[in-house]
Amino acid sequence: MRRFLSLLMVIGLLLTTATACMPIQSIDTTFDLKADETWTVGFEITVTKDIVNLLTSQMDNMKDQWQAYQEQGISISMGEVQDTEDGNSLLPIIATGKGFELLNNELFSGNPIVVVDPQNP
Repeated sequence: MRRFLSLLMVIGLLLTTATACMPIQSIDTTFDLKADETWTVGFEITVTKDIVNLLTSQMDNMKDQWQAYQEQGISISMGEVQDTEDGNSLLPIIATGKGFELLNNELFSGNPIVVVDPQNP
């Protein structure tokens, strides 16, 4: 059994739980993959201003779990809350690491998402 839940599962679980009581407007996810196998996954969570403090508090409570990812070679950080043009709040979360195997194992629970073609590395 895997020691850690995948990062996407952890954030997904938090947001699923949060959406039961919080109006999340959107979640935008970006992936930046480099040839040297460094990668960045960005989450931009847009919420209404009235619940942004509750969401950031829940994210702060996850920092112990984030430390466990740090030990695996994944750095996770939460950026400053930003105001959007439409009056909502945007909370950025960034995960970075090196190695596509690490990305596959920790973020996608071992399901191969990123595969290196040995013929064309």
